[in-house]
Amino acid sequence: MIRCKFKVTENGSGTVRMEPVTSGSEENEKFFAATPAGHFHLHCTRPEVTALLAVGGEVFIDIQPAPATVTTMPASPVEPAKPPRKGRRGGKAAPVS
Repeated sequence: MIRCKFKVTENGSGTVRMEPVTSGSEENEKFFAATPAGHFHLHCTRPEVTALLAVGGEVFIDIQPAPATVTTMPASPVEPAKPPRKGRRGGKAAPVS
């Protein structure tokens, strides 16, 4: 796995831009020595996700190979739980798929 540390430089209208950290702490200087340039540009349609990325905030971006096939996707940490659906008989909850 590769770990990068980025600083959020822009967040608006569903677009988030980040650049590698350059200073501010000993840790940031170590990351800057390994990743002196670059950018991360994200287009997102979920305001609850972009709200987590405040301008000036620092985040880690982890990079690792993806498996060739994925049978299920993990739940998003910001995705709310779905309430049980009402069944057709007796108002009992039906399983959520």
